[in-house]
Amino acid sequence: AEKFALSGLLPNPFIPTTLIRFPTWKFSYVQVTIYSIRGEEVAVTHAGELSACTYDITWYGHDHNGNTVPSGVYFY
Repeated sequence: AEKFALSGLLPNPFIPTTLIRFPTWKFSYVQVTIYSIRGEEVAVTHAGELSACTYDITWYGHDHNGNTVPSGVYFY
């Protein structure tokens, strides 16, 4: 992609869900990964090809194993 952009998590700290908004400018592979404030990978909310568009993905606060994570600050 020629450009790269991310919007902030809404809300962050999340309680208990958060909206992730991002654009793609051309058909491409996209992976959205959630990290804890300690830098640990928590979950992958999307992994796959997407067409050019702006996307909203909701993260429901679950880790890779389906466990609910505590409220706090997370990065993607």
